[in-house]
Amino acid sequence: MGGQLPGWLQVLTALLTPAIAIAVGIIGYLQWRTAHLRVVLDLFDRRRNLFYAIVEAVNPIVAHAHVGREDSDRSFTIASRDARFLFGDDVNDYLEGLRQNLLQMRLSETMIEAHDAARDWVRLNHDQMLRVLNFYDTFPALCDPYLRLDQKRVRPPVQWIKEEVLRRKRTRAVEKPTP
Repeated sequence: MGGQLPGWLQVLTALLTPAIAIAVGIIGYLQWRTAHLRVVLDLFDRRRNLFYAIVEAVNPIVAHAHVGREDSDRSFTIASRDARFLFGDDVNDYLEGLRQNLLQMRLSETMIEAHDAARDWVRLNHDQMLRVLNFYDTFPALCDPYLRLDQKRVRPPVQWIKEEVLRRKRTRAVEKPTP
């Protein structure tokens, strides 16, 4: 009995190793979850900033009904160039169509200033402006799925158990046949 540990201490020692492994696993999971949520938040911030930059680039065009020379087109191009990395094809296709509308507007404005009568440039400018005006309805609707933070918060185990018990009670109450 000189070198032997008491039985309770041997059991405690045997249980300590799995308990430490479980604790390390939980800590690892929580660190992964935190890193994942950080990535989701960073992506949301980049998308939101890009969304507002594009809106700010279109605002002066709509306010003045005029593309201008280089500034408006350049600010829109700069603001929308990263969209291909942050948004899906639906948003990128829309932005490309909007860029084409802005280019057509700028061409028609240039031709109107040059008094080119070979084509109805005023009508073309008007048609393109009507398409650009739809920006405020179409663009936010297209970006809405990308600008949601729909990650659910992780509930503590005690809260999860309480909510699960309540959910099961409600389910049983609905399933009980009424006499």
